[in-house]
Amino acid sequence: KIDVAGTFAAAHTTFDGWGLTFNGAFWKKQDRQKVLASLLNQCHSCLRIGEKIELHVLVETSRATITSDDVLRTSEQGPGTFSYRDIVNTDLSDSGYVSYQESGESQDELIKVLVSVGTASTVISNEVLECPFVQDSLNVQRIGRLHYQRKFLKDADVSFLGKSTRIALQPDDFITINDSNYGGEYNVLIDSVKITEDLSIQFQCSKFNTETVSLDDWGDITPDVIV
Repeated sequence: KIDVAGTFAAAHTTFDGWGLTFNGAFWKKQDRQKVLASLLNQCHSCLRIGEKIELHVLVETSRATITSDDVLRTSEQGPGTFSYRDIVNTDLSDSGYVSYQESGESQDELIKVLVSVGTASTVISNEVLECPFVQDSLNVQRIGRLHYQRKFLKDADVSFLGKSTRIALQPDDFITINDSNYGGEYNVLIDSVKITEDLSIQFQCSKFNTETVSLDDWGDITPDVIV
């Protein structure tokens, strides 16, 4: 049931292009959900479970543009089912730590490095993202920055009931909202998708604050080697 020849092979090609390799072992029992989350964090990817188990690399590129024509209405007037809610963020962190194993060293002796979502580290989170299978300091910093951008830059929740013509959209896809009734043009990340009995689709999404920091893809980040 694993899509080996399709999405897993495509992801393998992408990882080769990044120079991303895993080296490590599991030396104690862990919850399978925690293990999968850790492995996916370390390769900036997600699993999609359908007829087969698919592996998809996360990208910031928008998959579709949503206008009022895509949003269902429950009444003849108003913006329809579209909802935009600002988040009161009490965590002002703009950076966090990533830990990784140096090549040839013990797997449980990890080095901790500070990674920023942008160019500065003003408010440092206590969170430590563990990357025990990645031994390249450049890739570790890329993983950390991409992780913390999605964690710390979220500033609004967006939801709407869409038409069945948008059934190809999946969680972890970025889409573009582009309508004056919905606040203009901006990108959001799909968090969840629920297909209702009448085949309409409930989308729950996150909007990010990109006024000072733009969301990156893997190739956009050029860190320095850690010595």
